[in-house]
Amino acid sequence: DLELDENVLQNVQARGITIRVHSTKRIKSSKPVAFEINKDIYKRLKAGSSISLAVVLDCTGSMGNEIESCKKGAIQLISTFRDLAPVKSADFLGYWDPVNVPTDPQPKSTGYLSPNGEDNMKRIQEFVDTELMCDGGGDEPEDVPAALEKLVKDMKVAGLSADEGVHFVFFIADAGYRNNESSRVQTALEALKRLGVVMVMCPVRASSSCTTMVSQSRQCFQEVGQYIELSDVGELA
Repeated sequence: DLELDENVLQNVQARGITIRVHSTKRIKSSKPVAFEINKDIYKRLKAGSSISLAVVLDCTGSMGNEIESCKKGAIQLISTFRDLAPVKSADFLGYWDPVNVPTDPQPKSTGYLSPNGEDNMKRIQEFVDTELMCDGGGDEPEDVPAALEKLVKDMKVAGLSADEGVHFVFFIADAGYRNNESSRVQTALEALKRLGVVMVMCPVRASSSCTTMVSQSRQCFQEVGQYIELSDVGELA
């Protein structure tokens, strides 16, 4: 497969350039992501149980080189899931770090909306385009506890529970939390686990705090079969 940046492709087309690609072997093979899902969750998915999706996105300045691709990929993720499975609701949540930079905003989200109508997909896209600016942060750790707590609140407001549906959370970040926030993060992770969340960790890079966060999430969710880990966000597709 050959993939070109959209701007490059438009430039090539405008200049009337023809690209010919000849290949006698596969240049790059994709390695499947291996994971084990709780048997009850697997049965629900197989039976066509309703699905909720949540994207939790680090929007601080260090994400500057990747954030537009992450936003685009996350929107495509919601659309793809919607076409393949009975997706009942989707939430898009962004967070920053007002702990270090007081002018940074608190976490923002769309709340859980049905993605099956074009109006709501437009609302999600507009929210991502206008509300999730990449800025702030400053030091490596970000306000992860506030992001997780906001997600727990969104789920409860939407009436989501472990008794109904399957709830996927895609956590996209390049950093974790501060050392003194571990217990607060654990409390939020435990609350999400009780709500039946399948946590999909999508690290953008292997910073020390991000590695710690991934490890803590793995310990919380993997033992109950509610965990998927990507080696990097590029595997999200």
